[in-house]
Amino acid sequence: MAAVLGSFRLAEPVGRGGMATVYRAAHVGHEAVPAAVKVITAAYAGDPRFVASLENEVRAVARLDHSGIVRVFDYGKVDEEAAAASSGALAAGSPYLVMELASGGTLARARRPLSFGELYPVLRFLLGALGHAHARGVIHRDLKPDNVLIATASDLRPGMKLTDFGISKAQEQESGDAGGGTPAFMAPEQFFGRKADAGPWTDLYALGCVSYLLSVGRLPFSGTPVQLALAHTAEEAPRLTLGDDYPADFEDWVRCSMEKEPRARFQRAADAAQELQAIARRRRRQRASFRPSEGARNSDIEVALSPSGLLDLLGEEKTVLATGNRVIVIGSSTHLETLPASADVSAVERWRELLSRPRVWPQRGVAAARAPIPASWRALDTRERRFDLAGVGLGLFGLREVPLVGRDDARDVLWEKLVSATAGGGPELVLIRADPGQGKTRLAEWLLTTAHEIGAGTNLRATHAETASPMDGLPRMLGRHLSVVGLPPPETALRVEDWLRARGQEDRQEALALAELISPSATKHVRFHDARERYRLVDRVIDLEARERSVIVFIDDVQWGSDALGYVQHALGREGTPRNLLFVLGARTDLSSRPTEASLLSKLSTAERVRELPLAPLSEQQGRRLVEELLGLEAELARKVVERAGGNPMFAVQLVGDWVQRGVLTPSAHGWSLARPAELDVPDDVYQLWSARLAPVVRGHPENLRALAFAAVLGRDVIDAEWRDVLAASGEPLPSASLLDGLLREDLARRIEGGWSFVHVLLRESIVRAAKRSNKFEEISRRSGEALVARAREGDRVAERAGRHLYDGHAYTAASEWLLAGARERWYLSDYPAVTEILDLRDLALTRGGFDESSLRFVDGWLLRAEVSIRTDAMDRGIAWAEKVERTCHLAGERRQLAEARRLLAVAEYMRGEFATAKERYTRALATFTDVGDVIGAERCRIGLGDVAYRLGDLDEAGRLYGAALGPLERVGAIEYVADALYGTGYVAMWRRRHDEARACFVRELEIFEALGDRFGIGRVNNSLGEIARLTEQWAEAEQRYRRTLQICEALDLPRMRSVVLINLGLVLMAVHRDDEADPFIREGHAALLRSGSRGDEAAVLGAVLAMDAFRNDWDAWDRTASRLVELVEETQKADGDLAWELEQAATRALNAGERDRALFALRVAEKQWAAIGREDAANQAIERARGIERPGTS
Repeated sequence: MAAVLGSFRLAEPVGRGGMATVYRAAHVGHEAVPAAVKVITAAYAGDPRFVASLENEVRAVARLDHSGIVRVFDYGKVDEEAAAASSGALAAGSPYLVMELASGGTLARARRPLSFGELYPVLRFLLGALGHAHARGVIHRDLKPDNVLIATASDLRPGMKLTDFGISKAQEQESGDAGGGTPAFMAPEQFFGRKADAGPWTDLYALGCVSYLLSVGRLPFSGTPVQLALAHTAEEAPRLTLGDDYPADFEDWVRCSMEKEPRARFQRAADAAQELQAIARRRRRQRASFRPSEGARNSDIEVALSPSGLLDLLGEEKTVLATGNRVIVIGSSTHLETLPASADVSAVERWRELLSRPRVWPQRGVAAARAPIPASWRALDTRERRFDLAGVGLGLFGLREVPLVGRDDARDVLWEKLVSATAGGGPELVLIRADPGQGKTRLAEWLLTTAHEIGAGTNLRATHAETASPMDGLPRMLGRHLSVVGLPPPETALRVEDWLRARGQEDRQEALALAELISPSATKHVRFHDARERYRLVDRVIDLEARERSVIVFIDDVQWGSDALGYVQHALGREGTPRNLLFVLGARTDLSSRPTEASLLSKLSTAERVRELPLAPLSEQQGRRLVEELLGLEAELARKVVERAGGNPMFAVQLVGDWVQRGVLTPSAHGWSLARPAELDVPDDVYQLWSARLAPVVRGHPENLRALAFAAVLGRDVIDAEWRDVLAASGEPLPSASLLDGLLREDLARRIEGGWSFVHVLLRESIVRAAKRSNKFEEISRRSGEALVARAREGDRVAERAGRHLYDGHAYTAASEWLLAGARERWYLSDYPAVTEILDLRDLALTRGGFDESSLRFVDGWLLRAEVSIRTDAMDRGIAWAEKVERTCHLAGERRQLAEARRLLAVAEYMRGEFATAKERYTRALATFTDVGDVIGAERCRIGLGDVAYRLGDLDEAGRLYGAALGPLERVGAIEYVADALYGTGYVAMWRRRHDEARACFVRELEIFEALGDRFGIGRVNNSLGEIARLTEQWAEAEQRYRRTLQICEALDLPRMRSVVLINLGLVLMAVHRDDEADPFIREGHAALLRSGSRGDEAAVLGAVLAMDAFRNDWDAWDRTASRLVELVEETQKADGDLAWELEQAATRALNAGERDRALFALRVAEKQWAAIGREDAANQAIERARGIERPGTS
């Protein structure tokens, strides 16, 4: 056969299967370079499933560059000339894939069993290949001996090659419930169809099966697919019968790889490799004849093969697709078929029963050894140089990983910070600043993949865009990491709960809160008290991951992410932040249009352990190297590319990509050159370049260009269903099927969960710029906003985006309405900087819409600004906004908003401790709300008046006000405010010693907060119930309530509440004579109150500190504490029942130690405290105790 595909001349077929034929081939200019060409047969060339499988393999393997992974040279479709030359063997249009030839067959031909000395290097190199793929997000999912090729010395790169990535999973692109693989080697999660559970550990399970086969000579399980499913998911593998040279603990290594639950297996290929290496070293010490070569090359591996006449690229083991309920077989010569359930009734019934069982989580993950991180990244830079094959690779351009050239100094900084964090010297932060296209994202990705590959880090990644998108920020970062993107809220909650339970966390409320943060529900099952509560959920995920290895959090384009910057500030300032945490932030240099983010970045850049890393343009030498590695251009053409790119690597990549796309490159003896010199028409700027790249994709399809403009306006990340809904609602034709295929083929788009993304933000910006130049931008923005409004009305949380698009479309009045709704959505999430920024835009919209500040349209936004200010302790600013509303509403005669302004003024005065002023403000607000018939507003004011009375010590008035508010609020169903009234009523009852009444109030309040998902409220009420239990001497319940509250305080980062609960728990432990346990709680709580600066609160706990001083027999400390107590009680006029009780406990301990004078001191101060709060009975008892001590022979 003389057919030529691309630059390769086909020879004889060396392997045939039902869906593809493999030919031996050679490069037309380098006959010494052998190749294998896989061509989809004519029968399957039109079947999208098989074409998609081949394309998936191309996308997966093209970006991998490892000696243990088969190298792909080219990809394309059979043209008419090749089809004619093949004498009918090839069909025009059939996809083909050119890869390196491995003439030694597959690992399936290895004679079995292998000795440990033979198997060890095989496993090490397979682990290296898997680690490389996993670090780049590629999970093979069909690892088996048939998919491990053996290249001989006559081949291009001798050694083992992992191949057949046709059903591999690109982790960042998919979610769902389909699985797949070969039943004899499939992991349980593949049989169960739990794609969200798939990860590196899935391939390591298969490797465990391969290890079993090669070491024992048989598979661990055999039978029909359903029988295999049962065995792999529920049965223990038989013991391994191993040769004498195998270490005793090799079986443990295999079994760890084959654990049923993914969490119990090795989590990374590097972990398994490190443990295997440790086993080999122990074996070496035991047996001098065994010498595993740690530095052996892949090409040095030799495996005895059984005789075979053909290159076996297709394999005999059947690959299946599993969905949990059915198994579909893809054999080497079979069509898709569904296995009949009747084939094995008993096995099918057992399988159904197994599916219904609850999961049993391991107590902890596998404790595998960690490979030490090298001091320099250079020792790990083993990437092979590109083979210089003229005329090869155009079909793969854009799919290959862009080489990282230069940037060595920047890599040194990043690596140094990673090493420091891994050693526990963090948290560390690197801020990469660069102009667009300079490679900040590529640099960060290098760190992420390298760290993942060697097992040094767990990576989390957040992205941002100028136009807000559901794909942005911390929630989407967590969603990707927990594999829940695209799931509906209820399923998200279940998956999150499973993820936490697998790590030993059983807090359902926390799981619901984390699920709500990731995938907000329309009914708002969880209420966030403030931004710290959200941030603590992010902390939770990071903290759990940091238990096992360092965590790298990459936040890209952070110049558009004020909330992410707020989180970073929080994490760097948090006492419990893991020391093995590294933040990498990517930001543009020009922040003039983003003042909020610019201010936050400025503060961050001066913080301790923060390193700023500016990226300069590449040097001419570095630019030339980049261009050479991209494709292998002729020297003169490469020089011109470097000159035009001006050190911008993205420009160079896209310029070459433009030539590839337009087909103007032709092979020559010295590399690719332009077919006609006139083709060297270089665009003037990067936007023109992107437009040139896009032109061939949309040529002849004006509807596609229009659809792309809508996509670009919607944002960098395009949710397919939303995009199509917007087009339909706007009366636009839907894009042709070829549009997305073309974008993906030309590397102008990448698939993401539920849609696709422009490959670079500048491509999106170039489309938006073109729309503006053609005066289409405003119309497209307006129509997009109007379509999103419809989605917002249906419950989708897209109000902010709708408002922004309407603003860009000059629909200013409508924009103001939806921007306000968007600001309220951000308020619900406690994202206060974003609330302020949205309200700024809303005010501008109203101004541009022709309204001045006398208009009532501004008022709702001002009220929200006042609430933000009060919530963030900016009381003066909050009062100023509320007074502005008060003036405007008074002049306009608007009473409802006037009432709310007056209520906010009262809240601010109360928070400032100005109780008399607060009472006056609440009274006026109550009257105004009553006038307009606003029941909820009026009763909130009544509760506020109750709070003022409580703080002023008028319990009768406070109880009356709280009780008066309860009935009306219950009648209108305002349960969150009912909870506030119950809280006040309960505390009034508690201090009146009506404990049963108080308990009933708190129990009702707890039910409300649990229904609302308000974890702050749940914590607050548990503390209240603990108080009741303590006062009624129900010590066990009190301890349980306080410990639960302490958990919530730690989960939500509530230092103030936590300090109080620590003291309360200590008091309970003191009461039951567990002073050794009480002491650390009392002292930690006291230290926290000292830091808060509240002298009155400190005075209230010094009696407990005295008791602990006596417990420790530290009388010098007692005297210092006693002096401080007298000082603070006199200064603050503190009168507190708890303090009196604590002093009596201190007196008892001092007396028991023989310290009569110190005991008398404590009792005299206690007597005064009891008297000050009207407890004459307790005061008299303290006097009698003191008299007893004073009389000799008594106590």
